[in-house]
Amino acid sequence: MGVALRAKKTKEGKEKLYLDIYHNGKRETKFFPFTITNGKDAISKKEDKENRKIAEAARLKVEQQLVNDQYGLIDLKSKPTDFLSYFLEIAEEKKASKGNYSVWVSAIKQLKTYSKGSLQFSHVDKKFVEGFKAYLTKEVGQNSADSYFNKFKATLRRAFEDRIIFENPAFRVKGIGQAETNREYLTIDEVQNLANAKCETEELKRAFLFSCYTGLRWSDVVSIQWKDIVDGDNLNFRPVKTTNKFIHLPLNQTALNILGQPSEPQKKIFNIKYSAHNNMRLLQWCLRAGITKHITFHCARHTFATLALTNGADLYVIQKLLGHSHIKTTAIYAKIVDIKKKEAVNMIPAISLVNLNLAK
Repeated sequence: MGVALRAKKTKEGKEKLYLDIYHNGKRETKFFPFTITNGKDAISKKEDKENRKIAEAARLKVEQQLVNDQYGLIDLKSKPTDFLSYFLEIAEEKKASKGNYSVWVSAIKQLKTYSKGSLQFSHVDKKFVEGFKAYLTKEVGQNSADSYFNKFKATLRRAFEDRIIFENPAFRVKGIGQAETNREYLTIDEVQNLANAKCETEELKRAFLFSCYTGLRWSDVVSIQWKDIVDGDNLNFRPVKTTNKFIHLPLNQTALNILGQPSEPQKKIFNIKYSAHNNMRLLQWCLRAGITKHITFHCARHTFATLALTNGADLYVIQKLLGHSHIKTTAIYAKIVDIKKKEAVNMIPAISLVNLNLAK
């Protein structure tokens, strides 16, 4: 690799300057649009001197660009400088997933507040990252803070991958972490009660029960099409939340029965939209079934995991079925099952041991 400034003499004694560029085994020649006259008068000498400076500056610039390309360095002048604008661009890529997109938008709002509406890449160092982390832990709940901070860190990773920044200032800054929450779920008897009870929207009833038997998120349930059902009893689809991978999910007979008769390949299986009205219908349906727990659609996913584990399914298998990237996420359901086991043991009535000769 090299960039040399050379000159080709003309018959008139002038010089045509050019760059002799050698890179990746190839040679390229680029001539400048001006000529070195080599005149003896003061004006010609001054012009020649300026043109040589221009040519040398161009040589250095091209050489730096080649070095940047070879070693993964960055020409900062050609890259964005406004971090908030870049953050928003990354967020817009998530617009297809409404729930995920709203978290990105909320994260940007928090960052705008913390940075007082203006933030350049050059100001985002490790101290700033740690300061923003501390700000989030004070201003919002732990789980929201963890989600917003993760989006912020994801943007910095992307900027590093896009070669906008030389190093990732958040690389060694730990995340906030999610607080353990009460994950509401249904027992198999409660699921049966729901199946027996009337729901104002039959499509909502089918979708919720299908999620109880597959563990699919709302976003996936309302997105899957008939073409995603393969080999008669398997669901092969790309989750909305993690579009970089496919999930292969075997369907049991109950799930297949809920689906009903197949339709056109491109048609969505469940024709329903997210709304506050449907959330209210879900709660009313639960009350009709005698269920007083605060149930949201996502509880169907929790129900699937706890029912599967309660009935002996392997934790790592559940991880794959739910599409979790980390086993620790799935392990939360194992804790729920352990609590259920302890509760079941403690439900056995006590007996009097007065006349029992206990070993000492």
